[in-house]
Amino acid sequence: MNPQPAATIPDSGVFAPSSFPTASRLVDVLGRRIVSQDEAKATLTVALLWFLEQARLLSFPTNSPPAGRNVFLSGPTGCGKTTLVREAAQVLDLPLVQPDLSEYLVGGGHDSGTKNVNDMVSLLLREIKSNTLPPGPLGIVLIEGAEHLAMNERETAASKERLQMAIARLADGKRLNLVFGGKLVTFDSQKILFLLSANSEVLEPIIKKRRGATDLGFRPGPVRHHGAQEADSGDMAFATTEDLVESGFSRSVLTAFPIRASLHRLTESDLLRICQLQDSPIDVFRQTFAAFGVVLDIDSRALPGIAKAAASHGIGGKGIGLVLHQLLDPVMMIIATATISVQKVILRSLDHAPEIVHGPPSLAIRPPCPATSVSHELPETLRSLFPNGLPRRPARPNASQSATRWATRKDLSAWLTPNSTLK
Repeated sequence: MNPQPAATIPDSGVFAPSSFPTASRLVDVLGRRIVSQDEAKATLTVALLWFLEQARLLSFPTNSPPAGRNVFLSGPTGCGKTTLVREAAQVLDLPLVQPDLSEYLVGGGHDSGTKNVNDMVSLLLREIKSNTLPPGPLGIVLIEGAEHLAMNERETAASKERLQMAIARLADGKRLNLVFGGKLVTFDSQKILFLLSANSEVLEPIIKKRRGATDLGFRPGPVRHHGAQEADSGDMAFATTEDLVESGFSRSVLTAFPIRASLHRLTESDLLRICQLQDSPIDVFRQTFAAFGVVLDIDSRALPGIAKAAASHGIGGKGIGLVLHQLLDPVMMIIATATISVQKVILRSLDHAPEIVHGPPSLAIRPPCPATSVSHELPETLRSLFPNGLPRRPARPNASQSATRWATRKDLSAWLTPNSTLK
């Protein structure tokens, strides 16, 4: 019997590896846009490249086994977990959604426990700007709030176990049947990169308590790049699978997210570098003042003081915005209520109040965005079909109704077609 020739995977042209941004481009963009966190940037870059290739392979018949590429991210507040993923998604031009795990847990807060994990994928499908489902990678789902799984409240234990099993099945790869573009589509969830993000400030005390850790210095620290000695990776840098299991995570969900990246706490020098970035939090405030025709001039000599004050809050990069709000919100109130127009605001240091320069605006004042006019009037056809108001959302004619949200005119467009029938 003649041996069968090995199957080859055709080069699709659109989804060939060469058509994706290269690893060097990812490293370059993340290196310029994300301060420090070198290990996490390298880990995410490799995971993304594996994901892109796997999504391409799924477009063709192949017996290649799926490779684990989902990532478990951990780090303290404001260390850059979300920013890192958002920047990578922009480089790859992939849609990104950020569901919070607390919304899927019973007892997790407002509307908690009412959502199905498949809703995470439905959110992503709504971000795809196409009438047809792309044959390659579909996007990224960043599941935030994973630390809630480690809080061992007895009344939510069963809910957490069920939720983790559902997330593991979804992230490991399953055939999904969801509505996209008004039609029911079937696809593999492996065409989506899932990331689980946890706040290490919640997890570390749980792990330390389990270990009875005293941090006497007997354990070696994580490998650091040159210049990162001040960074504090915390106890999550040493966390093992057993630590996470004992903390409340199931083995199934840890297996579904085999790649781990631990981000460290940002130091004062890191925060200073963030202040000096292009499109930094400071630039957001400059744009806000510019909308009122006011120039916001923050002297470079004020940046070390801003970084020091931000570091004292212990919330990482978010501290920069907090400091700027404390400094500039009173000035913005003066601008909004002043009878004499303000031309410029100068911040030379944190030891002195911002200087306000009056005069005609030196920038064009941006007109307010007009309110979008939305007609809530129903067509006569829908009014006759639903005299008592719109029902719970039907995905399509003859479908069961949803318990989560009301129908919109777009949802009901299929009912207006001549071939639609009432159930």
